Amino acid sequence: MTQETGPVFATIDEALAEHQRAIAAFEAVAEAGDLPARRDLFIARVKLGDRLLQAGDAAGALPSYRGGLDLAESLAERDPADGRAQRELAVALDK
Repeated sequence: MTQETGPVFATIDEALAEHQRAIAAFEAVAEAGDLPARRDLFIARVKLGDRLLQAGDAAGALPSYRGGLDLAESLAERDPADGRAQRELAVALDK
């Protein structure tokens, strides 16, 4: 059994640019109120923050983490009994 890892990019800049394009696509769907897209956008923003931090760009990572935190807070407030939303909020706060 093989595991698909996704596309391979020659440089970190190429990978980050592709990640930004993915975030833009998620934003378009999330703005329409699609809950799964809002969760996907949260994950994408946190992962982008992680990648930027790994690349040594802490200042660039901060807005991505803050965007993830904003989403996590809104998801957790929407349904306080949703354990997944509360866990995502904890992850965002940890970043």
